[in-house]
Order: sequence, then structure tokens, then C-alpha cells
Amino acid sequence: MESHALLPLISLIACKELNHQQIDAITEDIKQHFITSFGIATEALDSPFYQDDAYWRGPIWGPSSVIMYEALKDAGEIELAQKIADSFCKTVKTYGFAENFDAKTGVGLRDKSFSWTASAFLYFASELHL
Repeated sequence: MESHALLPLISLIACKELNHQQIDAITEDIKQHFITSFGIATEALDSPFYQDDAYWRGPIWGPSSVIMYEALKDAGEIELAQKIADSFCKTVKTYGFAENFDAKTGVGLRDKSFSWTASAFLYFASELHL
């Protein structure tokens, strides 16, 4: 079995070097397998390796959310980028500034007050004019 992780999809940050088919394939994969009500998971929800609290095998993280937000914006996927930012902000408002969040429930995991989560929240709030 192979992992279906978000990490390879971060190649979208090089969208100016990718063709439309590659961009469409990456964004479709993100939409179908990684987007939750709480943000963007780090492992596809239907992956055999997905775990609710397995560090980079499922939870939502501030840094990866910001990277994917910027990559999607640059690729012209503004609505999807904003959905990720909005979901992340709502999750943080509900569950606090945890290190990461359960992708299926939104519950904060690990350290309950983490600066990169706060930084991602502030950045998204500014971008979304909250």
C-alpha cells in the first residue's frame, strides 16, 4: 500500500511551471480526498494510512494550510483556497490554537497553544478580512 499524503501535492506551488492538466489533477485530488469541514488534511481521508492523531498522517496543520492556500491562489483556485482559510479560521475559533487538529472532528491535538497556528489564523483572518 502507498500513502496518499498531501506532501506531493504541495508541488502545486510551482504552478507556473505546470500545465493545466497537472494543475487540474492536483486540485481535483485535493477536493476529493483532503478537504474537510475543518480544513485540509495531511493524508487523504480514504487512505489506509490515515489516522486521526498520527501527526502528518491526517491532522490539519497551520503551515500546510497556508502553503496550500497560497499555491491554490497562484493556480487560480481562489474559491478552494478561501474555503481552506475559512474552515481553518472557524476550527481555530472553536477549538483554540492547538498544534494541529483532527481532520474529521476539528478537535485540537497535541500542544493546545501553538504559535504557528496563531500565525496561520492571523494571516488567514487578514486575507479574508475577518
